[in-house]
Amino acid sequence: MESTGLVIDTGIFIEYLRKPEKSKTILASLPNDASLFVSAVTVYELMMGATNDQKKKDVETLLDGISIIRFR
Repeated sequence: MESTGLVIDTGIFIEYLRKPEKSKTILASLPNDASLFVSAVTVYELMMGATNDQKKKDVETLLDGISIIRFR
């Protein structure tokens, strides 16, 4: 089966970061073979919302390995 490419928006990441049971989030339910993408705007929004060093680290960890669609 062919893998799927998905652009993930800010709300999906916020739900994952806030919810105690990560397995019950939309992000956790995405297919394992999906290629994930995030826009540069979403990265900016997530980093601006990270109010301390630990939250910034959490965002960086979450985005690790996800391709960023740059602003042109």
